[in-house]
Amino acid sequence: MSRGFSTLEILIAFAIVTLALSAAASVSFGAQSLVLDGELYLGSILRAEEVFEKTFIMSSENADETQTAINFNQIVSAKNKIDDFYNEKIEVLDITPCIKKMLVFEKWLQENTPHSTFFSQVFSYPAFVEKNGEACSDRELFPQDWENYENSSFSAELENITDIDVVDDTVFISADILDTVNVADGSVITHPDLVIFDIKTSNLKISELDVGAGILAFDFADGYVFAVADATTSQFVVIDVRDTAQPALIAKRSLVLVNSEGSYPQGRSIKYFDSKVYIGTKETAGPEFHIFDVTYPANPIEIGFLEITHNINSIAVRDDIAYLATSANSKELIILDVKNPLAISEMGSFNAGNSSPNDKDATSIYLLGNTIYLGRKRGTVTNPEFYMIDVFMPSSPSLLGTSFLGLTGTASNISEIIVSSNIAFLATTDSIKGWFVLDVSVPENIKKISTGTFAHPLSAFDMKNGVIYSVSSSDVLSENKIYEIF
Repeated sequence: MSRGFSTLEILIAFAIVTLALSAAASVSFGAQSLVLDGELYLGSILRAEEVFEKTFIMSSENADETQTAINFNQIVSAKNKIDDFYNEKIEVLDITPCIKKMLVFEKWLQENTPHSTFFSQVFSYPAFVEKNGEACSDRELFPQDWENYENSSFSAELENITDIDVVDDTVFISADILDTVNVADGSVITHPDLVIFDIKTSNLKISELDVGAGILAFDFADGYVFAVADATTSQFVVIDVRDTAQPALIAKRSLVLVNSEGSYPQGRSIKYFDSKVYIGTKETAGPEFHIFDVTYPANPIEIGFLEITHNINSIAVRDDIAYLATSANSKELIILDVKNPLAISEMGSFNAGNSSPNDKDATSIYLLGNTIYLGRKRGTVTNPEFYMIDVFMPSSPSLLGTSFLGLTGTASNISEIIVSSNIAFLATTDSIKGWFVLDVSVPENIKKISTGTFAHPLSAFDMKNGVIYSVSSSDVLSENKIYEIF
């Protein structure tokens, strides 16, 4: 850490923690004055320092946490700034929902000789780490040549795998296997719905748990698995996994006003954020969107709901806004104001695709920085599967770019998306093209980096310490080691 900078103190004062700081300079002296070169170089350092300080002091010292969070989200790249001497460029990369990397470039000409300094700084907003749980604290910066990876896999000994979450050295895998009744003696034949593995011990199975109904999706946070079950009642379940050797089902809740005898009453999508759990269903008899307060995980309380009249296939949440990937033909992305759970309201929407009728449902969603990454069912060149949407103004989302993946199966879709920096990782249910890695640095020209060799189709995946863990519905968990450049 360069002690000449006061940035760290400023960041701490504003509850933003610096993770790394680096500086590099390239100066060609030639026959120029060493004194003048030194002054110009020092001037470039002071300019970079000023950029860092101004960026982080975006609000007054009395700004509340909400304002500080808004300011963190508004730290974005800036266009070139040119004065009488220096050419300044600022780039900001979103690494995770709570980690950013800022790069400041200072360039100048002296007697027709180019000079430059370059600074980079990785910083975090700690409150987002706490609010997101494990979901955003430790993903890496990925290289462009991601296709250079090592692949291995093993049997998870599960049928119909649905979801995965990797936490430290532990892998949680869910499956949708309903318990059955033995016709001969009437006994119940149970099946595990959650299986826990230890990565460090050759993927040793630690434990498993049957919750009485298959798990369709889950989210891990603070030692608990919050899951939606393949059940017509008690669709929301909470599992205490603080002791991974003895997972315990500690709560079940039915979704308010959802008719258990109606169409698709099961929970389908789930997201944890800031001691709340957001749940979506398919279009059903009753509200499709539900919010639970899980401040006390053993006693979750439903505090809000909303009728959407469409399938909610995936959910992203940040602060007081929920982003839904839906089956609506003209609103594949629906944006909700959830600040008051008793009065949830739609604040914006986005229509993906150009065809009519536009019936390619949105199936997955990921929020990074001020961009929504939206995945859909198999599309066409004019009605693609992958979208980048600017939500800097949530009430007026706008298109940044799209990519046609060319999925083959009629029911194929993008099942999950994770983005870090300028690399988007996509899992699909396509039996041939199950995996994509995209360079999204230029939204108008998204490039395919790799299609990988995972077992297809893919149900879900997660990242941890330079490894991507993917699961397929065909009982395979794959490990793919990649190379970080942090």
